[in-house]
Amino acid sequence: MKDDMAHAWLLVAGPLLDRGYELPPLADAVSAYVNSATPKEDKADMTRAEAALGIKKMHLDPDRVKSPVELEAFKKKVRRIAIQTALCVIYLALERLIDKDELKGIFFSADLTLAEVERGINSFDEIQREILSRVGDVGMIEERE
Repeated sequence: MKDDMAHAWLLVAGPLLDRGYELPPLADAVSAYVNSATPKEDKADMTRAEAALGIKKMHLDPDRVKSPVELEAFKKKVRRIAIQTALCVIYLALERLIDKDELKGIFFSADLTLAEVERGINSFDEIQREILSRVGDVGMIEERE
């Protein structure tokens, strides 16, 4: 989940920078939220975040995977769900700090970028390089070797 959270943060960091936000305090807010959320609150909050972001529930049925092609499709679906879950966590952490309409625009941009990554038009490494070139150390983004 750590990679999914880092990738989700990369998706959100660009639109935040585009709107003039400083990333370190927002990354700190996300970390604080992750460390303070309780399972009972988390389920209700996650449902609310999914609704706010327009995330539809996806059903995973591993028993239906019968071929290598179906396995790859299943893996992509699992990956999308993991990143969407991380995006919801980030949304919940930021909703008290950023106007909800602006936040929806930020996450809409993040979803468009995720679609580019899934189609091979963009990559998380490229996004990370671009963000690091703009601001240097941005909290939750770690340089990979």
